[in-house]
Amino acid sequence: MLLFLLVASVALSVAFASVRVQLDGAMLDFMMNGTQARAHLASMSPEQKDTHFWATVLHDTAYPLAYGGFLIGAIWRFGGDLRKWFVVPAIAAPFLDLLENFVQALALSGNATFLGLKSLLTPAKFGCILMAFALLVTCLGIASYKRLRA
Repeated sequence: MLLFLLVASVALSVAFASVRVQLDGAMLDFMMNGTQARAHLASMSPEQKDTHFWATVLHDTAYPLAYGGFLIGAIWRFGGDLRKWFVVPAIAAPFLDLLENFVQALALSGNATFLGLKSLLTPAKFGCILMAFALLVTCLGIASYKRLRA
């Protein structure tokens, strides 16, 4: 299952490239604050908004489930006694990502009222992803050390 989730995460990451091409490079997902996101949204054509909406609703809903499942499962598998603490950022990241997607989908469909939440959601999402990845590397290092010692 972990291998499947890892492969799905990588495949979905690669697939974002085609979406970025259709949107001329920039996606709301990488806008770190509401002001920047509003400006970018205003510059998008109706076709780009439609493409971005469907990419957010379909593709970017599967993505946090895949990477989140992988990070949660791998940390749980290799985290030992620390796993119940180390898994917290891995649980928070996909939750924040899905919440950010909801805000973006609303904005792309014409209701930008909550787009200001990106100033909190996007940095928190990326922070949790980076923290979860660092904790996974730590777990793998500890597990490898214990295995070599035994």
